[in-house]
Amino acid sequence: MKPALTFDLPLKVWNEYLNNGNVRLIETVLDNPGFIYQQTYLQALIDSGKLIPLLLERQNQLEIVSAGQPWSIGDRIICLLQNPQPKLLKQLSGVSTTRLSLEKLPKVQEIAMPALSSI
Repeated sequence: MKPALTFDLPLKVWNEYLNNGNVRLIETVLDNPGFIYQQTYLQALIDSGKLIPLLLERQNQLEIVSAGQPWSIGDRIICLLQNPQPKLLKQLSGVSTTRLSLEKLPKVQEIAMPALSSI
């Protein structure tokens, strides 16, 4: 049985991020033109400890992401993204509690992979 989420999840660190409001709840849909780039980009964020994929929607089925689970074109992935924000900036903005709302991840959604020419 594979572990849920990621193989090496530092729970104490992520608990601190959540308590301090240093996370964003994001979603992205893996598209055909940029699939390889999207997959590589997300994996780099996961490997760096800045992203935790939580849920995967595939063919109208929602499931918890398993560590190492392969992704497919058309998958909708919902993740937690570390969003470090200085405490002073939070205090100045007047926000005392952070409520997570689902946002699209434009860096992955909007960058299309150039077409590869056949050899």
